[in-house]
Amino acid sequence: MFFYPEMQPIWLSTISQFQGYIAPDISQNFRYLELGCGCGLNLIVAAMANPHAEFVGVDFNDKHIQRATELAQSLQLSNIRFLNIDFEKFNKNNNEVFDFIVCHGVYSWVSEHNQYFIRQILDTSLKDQGLFYLHYMCFPGSATLQPIQKIFNLVDKNTSQQSAQSIELSTALVSELNRRGAFIGYDKIQGIVNTLKNDTNYLAHELLTDYWQPLYSVDVHEILKIEADLSYIGSAVPTENLDSLSIPIDLQQLISDVNISNIKEYLKDIARDSKQRMDLFQKKSVNYRFEDHLGILYKIRLDLILNNQRLDNINLKTSIGPIQAPKEVISAIIESLRKGSKTFQQLHHLPCFQQNLKLLVESIFLLMNCHYIYPISEHRKSKDVRKIERLNSWLSEHQIEIQIPTTYF
Repeated sequence: MFFYPEMQPIWLSTISQFQGYIAPDISQNFRYLELGCGCGLNLIVAAMANPHAEFVGVDFNDKHIQRATELAQSLQLSNIRFLNIDFEKFNKNNNEVFDFIVCHGVYSWVSEHNQYFIRQILDTSLKDQGLFYLHYMCFPGSATLQPIQKIFNLVDKNTSQQSAQSIELSTALVSELNRRGAFIGYDKIQGIVNTLKNDTNYLAHELLTDYWQPLYSVDVHEILKIEADLSYIGSAVPTENLDSLSIPIDLQQLISDVNISNIKEYLKDIARDSKQRMDLFQKKSVNYRFEDHLGILYKIRLDLILNNQRLDNINLKTSIGPIQAPKEVISAIIESLRKGSKTFQQLHHLPCFQQNLKLLVESIFLLMNCHYIYPISEHRKSKDVRKIERLNSWLSEHQIEIQIPTTYF
């Protein structure tokens, strides 16, 4: 069971606004669909944070749906439904439309048949100006893992073991191959070895499937445009939307000089050695007028996720390594937010940002990227603290090493 803040409606709307695109109004009733929802934690957090909205989760694993339904019922959530159905049947039977559709950890791990019906659902069930979040494996970074994944897949196919035992056997085999020099010249083997230290359930999902396939981001963007009229508007990972924070400095000008959008996007993947992407798309996308955009940004409100965060422990990681941001700049935001949530406009009035809007955006993106700060709604109602405590207690009781901070609600 996993939780990704990047999938939450407020996060997706905020990124869309930063990118200059009109986002669904989440202060009003909206509808949100997750394709391949697993055990439903991301949906449940979203439903708790947005009691005025409606949430639907679809998954063809009946055990996942059963667990998600039981958790939602234990929290007495009335604005969420879980459906045990495959994508083809959902596409055939569904007559609802949604403001948000999200799909994490699915698209690169299912057959082309299922990918097709994901796209069909987007074509028929996402509203105009609706947002689609898609997480998938991509080239070039994931290509190095392909030979290792095949070992895991073959071991699982040729033994009668449970998934956990297949992972254990495969990991031991890869480790022994590495020890005996099979991967000499395989310059990224250490990163792969580190990947194999992940949780067994994570590795089973990632490596045992028959349909493990990295994709070229530009091909994904093209087919979604053709089949569902979706335009790529940016990454749900904030720093990926600024070359200054996600492209090695020696490559920034070279890529900036390229004026063909799909070539430029693929060059960015090469520069970052991208392994996975969290892409954000909009159906029939609409931009804010230039003169209105700053006013929209000024209304964005941000808060600390953990109010006791020590400044000396802040680690600003990005896809190209840690960023050494000036401590006085980061501390200006952190110390301001310690006193309470602030709008983008209020942060812009801090002395170090008054004449440097770009520096403020970079700093906010870095802190969002590393999950130190989080966007919150101007219209959110009082939190049901007892319900949040029940959720975190349930996670602890089921030995799930996740606790959801109250800021997300």
